[in-house]
Amino acid sequence: MSDAADDKATGTATASGEDEDDDVFQDEPIPQHSRWVGILEWFDEKVYILVGIAFLVAALLSLVYGALALGNSLLTSMFLPAGFSLQALFNINKGGAQDIIALVSDLLLTLIIMEVLGTVVHHLRDGETTLRPFLFIGIISATRGILAVGARLSVSSPLNDTEFNQDMIELGVNAIVIIALGITMNLIGKYLEIGAIPRHEHGLIVGRRSRSGKSVASQATSAGASTTISSVATRALFVLMVLIILIALALIALLVSLGRL
Repeated sequence: MSDAADDKATGTATASGEDEDDDVFQDEPIPQHSRWVGILEWFDEKVYILVGIAFLVAALLSLVYGALALGNSLLTSMFLPAGFSLQALFNINKGGAQDIIALVSDLLLTLIIMEVLGTVVHHLRDGETTLRPFLFIGIISATRGILAVGARLSVSSPLNDTEFNQDMIELGVNAIVIIALGITMNLIGKYLEIGAIPRHEHGLIVGRRSRSGKSVASQATSAGASTTISSVATRALFVLMVLIILIALALIALLVSLGRL
């Protein structure tokens, strides 16, 4: 009899505790949004769709342009005024190396556009914005800069001191950007994978109950933890970006001062 009474008392206490927890969550105000917020979110989604389509068209045009430019250069090299010459295709002195580097640069530009398009698609699918693609874009852009300098150095005539210093500064800055962004991805990559930056509060339930009648405090806690991780990653990325800019400016100032000596 005593065991049954204890079990009954325990069950009553548990039920009352759950009711108290539910009352606590029910007492919390549920955030109410104006209908203008819904209208703006609808326009936000439609604008993102239009931007995504524009990026897709730009990527296709960039790819086609790179292929056509290479094809035009090859045909111009083979069909000389004196007649067809296959040997001219392999004549590097006629600009073959520059054509290849230009094609690689165009392909990298296509990859940059596709990375931005991936960010738009990720936002439309999950309602979130991630920072990882922008790190890849920075690395790819710096790589394109290095290729551009390499193309100029491989086909241009001997450079004077001013042109040489400018090319070395550009190479140094691009190299530092690549190294710094690589270190950034290595340091805060796991934070970027765990949680993205939410732009809409989808799934955020405050003071509500699930269909089973149980409290959803754990869901709200996990959402808060994800938001905290995202904010930490954002601050860390901002600090590292500032360091990148400062290092680049210091390198430019150093090389310019050395060039003036």
